[in-house]
Amino acid sequence: MSSRLDELPLICPHDGRRLHRSEGALRCPAGHAFDIARQGYVNLLPVAHKASRHPGDSAQMVQARARIMDSGLFEPVADALGALVTTGSGLIADSGCGDGWFTQGVVSAAAGRPVVALDVSKDAIRATARRQTNAVCLVASGRALPVSQGQIDTLLCVFGFPFWHHWAEWQSPGQKVITVDPGPDHLLELREAIYPDVRRHPAPEHEQALSNGYRLAHTEVVEDNTGQVRAWIDLLDMTPHGRRCTSVAREQLAQREPGVVRIDVVLRVYEREVS
Repeated sequence: MSSRLDELPLICPHDGRRLHRSEGALRCPAGHAFDIARQGYVNLLPVAHKASRHPGDSAQMVQARARIMDSGLFEPVADALGALVTTGSGLIADSGCGDGWFTQGVVSAAAGRPVVALDVSKDAIRATARRQTNAVCLVASGRALPVSQGQIDTLLCVFGFPFWHHWAEWQSPGQKVITVDPGPDHLLELREAIYPDVRRHPAPEHEQALSNGYRLAHTEVVEDNTGQVRAWIDLLDMTPHGRRCTSVAREQLAQREPGVVRIDVVLRVYEREVS
């Protein structure tokens, strides 16, 4: 992966100048240096830009997600996402890449297009780097993309948080954002097991995307109710529900037999319009 660092228009998070690889680090003309870790990733998230000491997913969440992803539960979603990146050209950035499982599929489907995987969680980026996806792996925030303006042809936001205002400033007309969000019945069986009252997931709001100069170009729903969950605790821990679940519900879930869980996901393609 480190051999691709020189090929990409990465910029310094302190001053926005172009980064170049030199002596085991990425350096900008002002002298800011960012070491290339032994695992191949680079940390471009300054302390001043962190929301907490250890932002993003914990090691436990990343490991649980990796086990669920490797079980094949989300393969229908990966197939649909891969089909969307087979067209187009130029750089793909996976913002909030998690453990890198989706990134791995995108790299395979993108047929040689350069891919940058970024996440604020160092544990997540280490997991992505271990997958040897051939993506450039960066500890960085989607709120402050470490890539030169206008160079990201396709931004991915898979079960993440879009930063429409920043992305609109960073992308040029014709460039795209692909979002993947839970549908109303996503992981319904998990939610029924831990909450007394289950609410349907609300549809994501489009107003911020539209008001920042994007148009909705494509919508696609992926539904599957055949996926088997072997460890319900892993499914719980890879989601925000793990932080909200009571200890009693968690203990009951740990004793739950393997079973089917529903996948209900909406993919949307937004295209940047002329400013």
